[in-house]
Amino acid sequence: MEKIFKNGGKILTYTFGIMAFIFIIWAMLYMDEYRNLYTVHSNKDGIISIADDTNTWAVFKAVLDTTYTGLGKKWIVNPLILEIDEFYFNIQAVNNQILSLGVLNAVLFAVMLIGANHSRKKYYLSNLIIGIVTPIISIIYSLILFSKNSALIPAFNDNKINLNIYSLAHEIGAKVTNEKMGGSLEKYTSESPINELFNVTTRSFTITNVLCILMVIVSIAYILFTILKYSRNISKGGNK
Repeated sequence: MEKIFKNGGKILTYTFGIMAFIFIIWAMLYMDEYRNLYTVHSNKDGIISIADDTNTWAVFKAVLDTTYTGLGKKWIVNPLILEIDEFYFNIQAVNNQILSLGVLNAVLFAVMLIGANHSRKKYYLSNLIIGIVTPIISIIYSLILFSKNSALIPAFNDNKINLNIYSLAHEIGAKVTNEKMGGSLEKYTSESPINELFNVTTRSFTITNVLCILMVIVSIAYILFTILKYSRNISKGGNK
């Protein structure tokens, strides 16, 4: 037990710090498998502007039944495309929150180091406050991120075929995809071939939720350890 109180603060503090930097690194990787959904941009008039990309035009025309106006590379809005558009920007918002949580946790980690929660043999009132408030802040933001990230999973599942159609068209190009699927873009509408070529999944959402859960566990452990160590000091008269 003595070793736990001696080394526990250091282990938990540095674990908290490591988790903070993991979130920052993960924020750079979170969007990777969704990078090919970026070409859709809607405006208030119900018109979508897309990149000057033949592959995009081909897959929109043949698969998503979108009408090209021929003026300024504009496409009449298709509900399916609007869903892709909304999904992509929701992912971006969550990605920003992942980065924000990582930076926030890094700041909280610095506060823990300044308070010497990792090295003090005896915890005082300042250590108690730091050891409770900082993890609570992290828990709140982790749960918010968990909630918003989890909301993307049903949104993905409701439209996973179209998301993969769109992503694949940019990943390997309409011509190559044509060859892999028997030379017809219309075959994109068949679920079986798409399942063989899926490159957009819920993997990033799952990893993010796992990281959030780990962050909450570490934070709760930090709070419990702080309270126990402070109480122990009081019982020994060390906080007078």
